[in-house]
Amino acid sequence: MEAIEKAIRAAFERGNPEDRAYRVKVYRSAFAALERAIASSGDTQSEAAEARRKALKIRIVEIEAEFLPAEGEGPSRKMSVHASAPSVEPDLRGETGGEVRAPALDDAEPTGEAGFAPRLEADDYRDPVLSPEPAVLLPKEARRDARKRRPRRTGRSAFMSLLLVIVVLAAVGVGLWWVGNAGLLMIAGEPDTAGDNAPKTLQQENFQSQGTAPATIGSSAAGENWITIFSPADPTTVTAPATGKAAVMEEEGSKFLRIQSGSPGSAFTFDVGQGVLERIAGKHAVFDIVAHSEEGKETQMSVNCDLGALGDCGRKRYQVGHERNDYLFEIDVPGKKPTGAGRITIDPDLGGKGNPLDIVEIRVSTTAK
Repeated sequence: MEAIEKAIRAAFERGNPEDRAYRVKVYRSAFAALERAIASSGDTQSEAAEARRKALKIRIVEIEAEFLPAEGEGPSRKMSVHASAPSVEPDLRGETGGEVRAPALDDAEPTGEAGFAPRLEADDYRDPVLSPEPAVLLPKEARRDARKRRPRRTGRSAFMSLLLVIVVLAAVGVGLWWVGNAGLLMIAGEPDTAGDNAPKTLQQENFQSQGTAPATIGSSAAGENWITIFSPADPTTVTAPATGKAAVMEEEGSKFLRIQSGSPGSAFTFDVGQGVLERIAGKHAVFDIVAHSEEGKETQMSVNCDLGALGDCGRKRYQVGHERNDYLFEIDVPGKKPTGAGRITIDPDLGGKGNPLDIVEIRVSTTAK
């Protein structure tokens, strides 16, 4: 077997022994050369021939062990040397006419093991019929295949999973917020005011009645006997500031007074006649400003009233949209005799952007205290 080992190592020097496929071809060539030597001696089935085959197997296993990974690669990668040897033994036991067939040996005439020095030529690298014994992957190949089959969970995939969970939770939160603000989740027994076109209102600035927000038509006992304070049919009761503009306009059959301030803080004054004050004195009064903004220009108006001897109503603010709405406020009027007329002042745009405000009507109704 010394000659065979030398021949194998000489073949390694002519090629790339690190390439497993190349080593397998060399081993197959060695087996083919051995079989030619055994066939030439005519003793293919004897115990001596089988011993020579086994000896070659053992020598190949020893050589292959030199290509196993170092011990430092971890205990999980250690494998038996004998289990790691490639299966390269050709099946040369088929018979034809009672004779054993073996590859022809044209370049060497072996005369026994002592003088056996086969040449491993490229012509010998033919694919023989594989042995019935199952082939075992070399350790390096086994590890490579195991790594391919093993699912890998990288830090990036974990981060993407966490990010997906956060996005889903955020979407659910936004959806719940929208449903709540849209009024789709109404508590049982809660009145639906959507049909009343309740106006958007801000808290009264006088903070004297923080628990009572401005009401809408139908929410007060008043509402049947309205007293007109202003109508676009008589714009003479309106006084515009120096930088303001006021004009009666009509849209879809409805008349209104469009007021627009030229500078922040400019307010329009609407007269409240003394006769009106006399009718509401000593009663609970509900004032109603019917108004809307220009389309696409939502505005915020502020309202003040000075009723002379009957007091005032404090400053109130309302967010006004394009839809026509009733903006209400209530006061208890003292039972005094008025000494003159009063007034209601309206600033059409607290934001100072010069947005116009359309006043359809100003009126008041009373109920007993």
